[in-house]
Amino acid sequence: MAGKDVAEMLGVSSAAVVCNWARAAEGPSPAAADRGPVEPMGDSEDRAYDGFEGSLEERVRQLELENDILRAATKVLKAESPSAMTDREKALAVNEPRATTGRSSKELTGSLRISKSSYEYQRQAISRPDRHAGLRARVREEGLAVAYAKRRARCSSCKGEISDAPENLVNRDFRAAAPNEPWLTDITEFGLPGGKVCPSPILDCFDGGLPAWSIGTGPNAELANSSLEAACAALSKGRRPVAHSDRGCHYRWPGWIATCEKNRLTRSMSKKGCSPDDSAMEGSFGRLKNEFFHHRGWSGVTMPGFCRMLDAYPRYCNEERPKEKLGWLSPMRYRRSLGLAA
Repeated sequence: MAGKDVAEMLGVSSAAVVCNWARAAEGPSPAAADRGPVEPMGDSEDRAYDGFEGSLEERVRQLELENDILRAATKVLKAESPSAMTDREKALAVNEPRATTGRSSKELTGSLRISKSSYEYQRQAISRPDRHAGLRARVREEGLAVAYAKRRARCSSCKGEISDAPENLVNRDFRAAAPNEPWLTDITEFGLPGGKVCPSPILDCFDGGLPAWSIGTGPNAELANSSLEAACAALSKGRRPVAHSDRGCHYRWPGWIATCEKNRLTRSMSKKGCSPDDSAMEGSFGRLKNEFFHHRGWSGVTMPGFCRMLDAYPRYCNEERPKEKLGWLSPMRYRRSLGLAA
């Protein structure tokens, strides 16, 4: 029977393929044998029929299996080769031809070199419901998108060792079992066409609430002192929080120290130039800038108008903005649910 007829019978694209199979079945030629054994190709280049001992029909089935796998990889993942896929991606590629061609999971997982236990684990993980599906649908419905801006270099307010720095008592543990244990503070800035605006909030680690804040046109001692004094004025009797800050000069001046001593606050400071020591405060500033400031046009906004809008943001955070770790309640609603606020 001619090679063309065999190719047509097997459903192969050309007679040349059949001829190549026939030569491979006959074994290497004497010239090839003189060259010694051929080194096997790496995993990423292996074909399904390399080293396969079996009939011509079985080799064809192996080729069809490889073809099914490659089609699935292209459709599901656009992957360059099965060897470059993760176990999760391989599980997705197994599911595709298993559903469309009726192939068994055993031959598919064997071809993709993924164990049965790994495949079953990934298959179950893929089938689990998405616990954020409702939120994703709401975000799409509202046409919302999270906007992130490139990180900008912060200005440094450290102007030398004005006074001795207290120990870092917080030590990056920003959890709290009750309100006002501890407080974090810092100053950030917004650059506007008309000048600079600086907020100085006090952050409560218990629920991320902002018991006090002040807004000014420069990162100075008066700005820092005023927010601390406002937070202390709202303290219930007997509460003595730790007040944690970076090593900015305004937290080293006599006015800040006197306010802490008057209200029996315990001072705590980050290491010099170590922002992770105050990372919860930095994260709060990041959310403020992403949600309130970036990707909005401020060219026609006056400085007083901007300050009024900025002043409204902490109120929104305290009363309205939901937080996942609080069961999707705002800080004040969370406190009311615990009987800690009226």
